[in-house]
Amino acid sequence: MINYPEPGAKYKHYKGGLYEVITLATHTESTELMVVYKSLLFGSIYVRPLNVWNEDVADSKEKRFTKLI
Repeated sequence: MINYPEPGAKYKHYKGGLYEVITLATHTESTELMVVYKSLLFGSIYVRPLNVWNEDVADSKEKRFTKLI
């Protein structure tokens, strides 16, 4: 089952940063699904492949991003 992040929802990165998902996008050449999100502290915009967004952190059972309630 694929976990799709919710646009508008806030997420915490395992290193502590807080982010808001803007939307999902499709890479024009590879058709890979991408997560478009922004830093809540700086407003910077980032894009990360969906499979990387959902993966566990290496050497840990922790998720890379955790949804805030």
